[in-house]
Amino acid sequence: MKKVNFSKHWLEIGMAGMGILMVAVAVLSDLVGAGGASGFGFKQLVLVIVGSGLIVLAGVVLKARQVGLLPTFTLLDEAESDVHLADTAPYKQLTREILVASNVRSVLTSVLGTIVLVLAVNFAAMWYIDRYISNTGLELVEQKWKILQNMEAPVDWLVLGDSTGNQGVVPEILENELGGTALNLCTIVPMTTLDDALMLDVYIDKFGPPKNILIVHSYDAVSTEMSPFIFARVPLPWGVSSRYRFSPALISISQQIQIAVARHFPVYFENGTLKNVIFDGLKSPETLFVSRKVNLGLTSKGYMPRYEPRPEDVEDDKEGHLEGIQSEEFFVTEVNIVAVDHITALAEQHGINVYIVTGPLYEDLYEDRIFQEYFAKVQAWWSEAAGRSEYVHYVTSVSTFPSDEMEEVDHATHLAAEQYTENVSSEIMKLQRNTVVKNVLTEY
Repeated sequence: MKKVNFSKHWLEIGMAGMGILMVAVAVLSDLVGAGGASGFGFKQLVLVIVGSGLIVLAGVVLKARQVGLLPTFTLLDEAESDVHLADTAPYKQLTREILVASNVRSVLTSVLGTIVLVLAVNFAAMWYIDRYISNTGLELVEQKWKILQNMEAPVDWLVLGDSTGNQGVVPEILENELGGTALNLCTIVPMTTLDDALMLDVYIDKFGPPKNILIVHSYDAVSTEMSPFIFARVPLPWGVSSRYRFSPALISISQQIQIAVARHFPVYFENGTLKNVIFDGLKSPETLFVSRKVNLGLTSKGYMPRYEPRPEDVEDDKEGHLEGIQSEEFFVTEVNIVAVDHITALAEQHGINVYIVTGPLYEDLYEDRIFQEYFAKVQAWWSEAAGRSEYVHYVTSVSTFPSDEMEEVDHATHLAAEQYTENVSSEIMKLQRNTVVKNVLTEY
């Protein structure tokens, strides 16, 4: 067999490596624990077929070049000379680079070995992070999705949104005020309204359309870009619903790939965390396998009560928010536009009552002129979005609280959360009465 030189056969080696990686990623998406059990789906099968095809094509190109049917494009010029070292006098000069010839087996072994090593290191990192590293936001995303997946019965009030709703809406009060059952599935802002849309899809797949949805978001949520790294904690294969996997209908292909890579390659995406762990471990080896997990304190209905106000932090947070508002104009990210349109379409299709509210706010921030000018644009956008469907309602009133009842400018303590939930319930009842009256007048 003729020798294979990397300089001459870089294309074949690259094709083979890419094919092996595609096959490995397809298998990894279903085998890794963080991805959950999903079965080897059609889209993963496509990856395997394409990856296998690349490997076979690499072999065909290699053979064609060896027999002279295809030209060779060399990356590096080989050092060739008829002069032997023994025939020349020694002199001071840098040694020439010697290119070592390789065969197909050794090249593929090197490529495959490298890929296997990378995957093994990432498996180990995933295992360690899942068991010993804590991040409150990531833990919240994962736990809320697990609550959704483990639901055994539908609810009358499905609460979606970000962390302002997570610790702002008390399901028991919602049930007492509005009747029926309620569940709080709010996560965090970087998940955007796309998280609301995907959760609604999963809920409908399990139980059919809910009667009512309450969506709670921070005033600046619609200007937030989705974080693939955080979305990777959703315990679904590839991080998205099977109905949208490899489909750009709700979440783009590029975003899905980013989420998948972020989930399966923590050595890259969580390198800062891992570096800190290693450095701390070198100083105190006994801390390496001490769990850093925290108890979020979620209730059985998904509410996360917080009891300690932080007035000084609230004041500092206020200044930061005002600076941010002044530094850029109001805008809405594409992912939020698509997600809100999707929720609206589902509401129209199934007759779901959707109520959108702003999370609790620190009263001094709300009363600031700079904030009022910015917030008016936020409310105008939400009002226009809700106005496209008779089933979608945007509550314009805002509940505000003093600093000694808040953790941050838009995160309430339990005392404020109770009042906030009562206020929201009251606004919803007003909308319900208006809807009833309007329907009666229309029928008349």
